[in-house]
Amino acid sequence: MMKWIDTISYSNKLRDLPAFWKCGLAALLLLLAYLAHPLVQLAIFGWLVLWTVGYAKVPAKLYAALLFSSCLLFILSLPALLIELTSTSSISGSAAGNLAAAKAGWVLVSWELLSLYVPEASVALAGYIFTRILACLACMFFITLTTPFPELLQVLKRLKMPQIVLELMIIMYRFIFLLLDTAGAMLIAQRARRSKQL
Repeated sequence: MMKWIDTISYSNKLRDLPAFWKCGLAALLLLLAYLAHPLVQLAIFGWLVLWTVGYAKVPAKLYAALLFSSCLLFILSLPALLIELTSTSSISGSAAGNLAAAKAGWVLVSWELLSLYVPEASVALAGYIFTRILACLACMFFITLTTPFPELLQVLKRLKMPQIVLELMIIMYRFIFLLLDTAGAMLIAQRARRSKQL
């Protein structure tokens, strides 16, 4: 996927726009997405998806794959965000207490001393975080998929990023492709050995 991202960043329709302005726009929208209301965050997400997929002609399949893989981390963290554990006496001492807890959320499991439940406030918080994640990811994808890495380095250099940091970024970027090539060669060798054994 990394090679595909690199190829798309060089061949998209917004490639000729100045990288400094693209990064500036994405940085301002990222700040706005972090601070704004969820409806504004969804508007930023939709607008940047339109620019990235619609105008830059980035394949929707690649964009969806990147979005799903990024949101997978959020999905895996949902149990920690949503589920709360309390003593049964504090949430549901009786049947009336169970009813009150169910109105404030959903009781999942209730034992003699402990209860697992999902409060409505946690669901609202998870939704708010999800819209923020979508908007921030759209900003980062806009930069990543429409601007080649050397141009991003030029923007960072213009912003007075220390030279040692830029050199480390270049080394890491080169080693990503070396790692991918080595992993591919190892996979081919492993398949060849298996086919010889059969």
